[in-house]
Amino acid sequence: MRVVLVETAFAELLFGNLGMGEGTMVSRNFRLTEREILIIKLIAAGNSAKEVAGQLDIAPRTVQKHLDNSRLKLDAKNTTHLVALCIAHGVFKASAGCAA
Repeated sequence: MRVVLVETAFAELLFGNLGMGEGTMVSRNFRLTEREILIIKLIAAGNSAKEVAGQLDIAPRTVQKHLDNSRLKLDAKNTTHLVALCIAHGVFKASAGCAA
């Protein structure tokens, strides 16, 4: 399994300094698996969790769990925010029809 490392120093710009004191820079590494990235891409392309599950031959709840884990890793508020953060961090590029 390949793990993609996404570094973010601009989290402070997105979320403020999270109450860590003046001048404290947020520095975190986020590790998304290839499967999580694939699922996020498929969701970004407009597929539902049920559709993604059918394409990957897994349960819809498994798709939801991957999305939940990804949201936690990136501190995303919802799936739309998760996709936006992935694009902003260069995990994948936004494109019309965002195919995996």
